[in-house]
Amino acid sequence: MWFMAAALIPLLFIIGNFLLVASESHTLEVVIWFMIIPLLISGLLGSLIGAGILDPFKVTSGWHAAFRGFVISVLSFLLSSILISAWDAYNNEYTSFIGTLFMMLVIGSMVIGWLAAIVGTFAGWLLYQHRTSRPHRL
Repeated sequence: MWFMAAALIPLLFIIGNFLLVASESHTLEVVIWFMIIPLLISGLLGSLIGAGILDPFKVTSGWHAAFRGFVISVLSFLLSSILISAWDAYNNEYTSFIGTLFMMLVIGSMVIGWLAAIVGTFAGWLLYQHRTSRPHRL
């Protein structure tokens, strides 16, 4: 849930800049594939990988927690790009999966990947700070 909430920041950037460009007939597809699917992926990866940040035996420093957050954001971006490319290759007759994936990774990194990496790293570090600022309860 923590990383899903953090993933909203780059997605709000997409809404503000690119959702207004989509035609009305494709708005639902854009919302599902460019917002809901990445949120679900980041939430799933956050619960699988990011849960270790809350364990004081697994993550012992803020740098390690920040790295976990970075890994979650990069994996979320990669998995979202793969799924969107597969969806586009399936729905469009003349689109190749590899070409679409390459375009998604290159252009997506320039548009939103950098912001996702920064936010994911900060979210991991912030979760670690939240864990260490509270007293441990048994």
